[in-house]
This record gives sequence, C-alpha cells and structure tokens, in this order.
Amino acid sequence: MTLFVRFISILIDSVTIYCNDISGFDLLNNSGLSSENDLFTKYGKKYRTYHLNNLSIKAYEDKASLTGSMPIYSYGNNFQDLNRNDFKKAIQSINDNLGFPIDSWRISKLDVAANIELDNLVSDYLNLFGRKSRYDNCNYGNGNITYSNKSKSFTFYDKVIENNNKRTGNIPSDYLNKNILRAELKLKINPSRLLGIPALQVKDLWRKENYNNITKVWYNDFNSIEKYKQGLLIESSDIMSSKGFNNFAKSQLIKQNGVKSIIEKLTYIYKSGEIEYWKYRRRCDEIRAIDNQSIIKPEDDLIAELNSKIEKIVNYQCNI
Repeated sequence: MTLFVRFISILIDSVTIYCNDISGFDLLNNSGLSSENDLFTKYGKKYRTYHLNNLSIKAYEDKASLTGSMPIYSYGNNFQDLNRNDFKKAIQSINDNLGFPIDSWRISKLDVAANIELDNLVSDYLNLFGRKSRYDNCNYGNGNITYSNKSKSFTFYDKVIENNNKRTGNIPSDYLNKNILRAELKLKINPSRLLGIPALQVKDLWRKENYNNITKVWYNDFNSIEKYKQGLLIESSDIMSSKGFNNFAKSQLIKQNGVKSIIEKLTYIYKSGEIEYWKYRRRCDEIRAIDNQSIIKPEDDLIAELNSKIEKIVNYQCNI
C-alpha cells in the first residue's frame, strides 16, 4: 500500500506560547475575540481568558499565553498535516486576527505528531511495542500506548477510533475507513532545551533546519522503542503446556515492566532473605533469556512495514 503524501509530514499540533510583556498589545478592545469575565488566581492576580476559534488566550495585566491546536485552528481537525510552511500561515492568520504579531513569543509546550496509514489494524502494530529507553513508565490503556517521563511523552493510538470516541469533529473523507496510527510526541517542559534551540520562539518553527531537528527528535524517540517478535506475544508455541504458558506470561510481564524493573524487584527479594542466591540467579537468567527471544527479528512484516513508512516520513521532511 502506498504511503500518500498527506500522511508523511510531521505536523505541528498543539502549542503553548507566552509573552512576558504585552504592554503594547490591546486584547480588551479586540472585537474579533470572545472573552470570559475577569478571574483571579489564588494569589489575587487578575486575568481574563479570550478565545479565537479553538485557541485560548489567558491575559494578565503584564503578560499573556496562548494555547491550542494549530491544525484545528486552520482546518477544523488535526488529521490533516500542518508542516512548517502551513504553521507560518496559521501564525500570520492569528496575527491578523489579534492585530499584533506573536512571532517572537516564546514556546513553553509543543506537540508534534504524524498520522500514518497502515495496511492492518492499528492494534496489530501496538501489540508489538515493548519498552522505551529513558521513559519512566508505559501505560497500556484503552488500546493506546503512552511512554512518559517528566519532560516528554510519546503516545500511539488509532486516530479514527479516538476521533469517534471524543467526537472532536468530522473525519476528512481521505481518512474514512483507514487504519491511521497517530504517533504523538509531547514536549511538556522546556522544548527549547529538548530541541537544542536556544530561546525557542514561534518563528523558529518555520525555519527548515529547526523543523528538521524536530523531526529527528521525533524519529529518535520512536526508534528507542523496542519491538517484539510478533509470534511470541500473540501466540506461544504449545501455549497450553505449563512451560509454554509460563513463558508467554513472563513475556507479557517483561513487556509491561521492563527487565531492569523486574530484576531490581528480584534483587530486593533476594537481599531480604526470601530466596536463596541460586534461585535468584536462575530467575534473573530466565527473564533475560525470554527477553532476548522477544526482540523483533528483521523478517517481521508488520514492523518492517511500519519502519519503512517512518523512514519515508523522515526523508520527506528533509525536502519540505
């Protein structure tokens, strides 16, 4: 199946941007904005929230922030790609609506994602996802997978099902009845440091070298996820036997917790005197042996397909 151009761009989705000096900006008298009543923080500081389509602007007397999805602002959905050139057009539109430029506002949060059309059900691919280095936990919930730490999170899910469940708008016709994997990286804290772009501003995101760097961060995070051999996780050889079932159960345990976490727990049990050393060593060896059998082999068709399409995304980005 061909990976169409509409699926192979890393899109800039939600952003949170801010400005610490809005003395020259007049939000109050902007007829293009809807606003809520004044509110107060727990410290007594007054602020007002304004709305521009789906975007939310929180304004204090001296500073302001803007949050929202750029594709939803531009297209009414976040299926369609919004690359660096489209992002620039969206910002120019926001500038026109606000009556002042936000090009130099700083970025405090940034979500980047790809919507990838796959040949099979999205769940078939997600079943093969294992651990991810440098991420503290992995949440397998509602058919989704989320890897997260303090500064970043990477979520994978079926975009069509998610849209239907949340009822976030009509699905564009190009995406109907498709298997669309959403791979969404959230830079939650200090994206400037995570991307290696000092004092990251809005206008930095439409510069080609910075956009390519964002793509590399997304790509490297994807590649750090371990993928499991298809057969071991879906069916075990002679799974009805005690040994087959035990190996299958252990592989699931490894997938969800990671070898390091399990061995740390075994070490704690051994040091507490609950098991003898030889039993401790045997259990550790068993866990490592099953883990080694679980890692993806090159011939696995599903992961080979996914990797091929991820490569196309990266190659396409370099030419936008």
